[in-house]
Amino acid sequence: MKRFGEKLNRLRKQSGITQKQLSDMLEVSESFIWKLEHGQKVPNAAMILNIADIFEVSTDQLMRDQLEIE
Repeated sequence: MKRFGEKLNRLRKQSGITQKQLSDMLEVSESFIWKLEHGQKVPNAAMILNIADIFEVSTDQLMRDQLEIE
């Protein structure tokens, strides 16, 4: 899961969603999103599921470093 933050950042930008908008969707602080994207925080299982739902990707794509986001 070393690339989780990188993938989250790419998905968010591709979708045109700001960190603030994503933080509102996930009911967390904007700084928490920044920390996720920069590898300073690790999401729990529920958050990973929510993120996968928001961006319509699989949890495997988010969590497995060898899998790319399309």
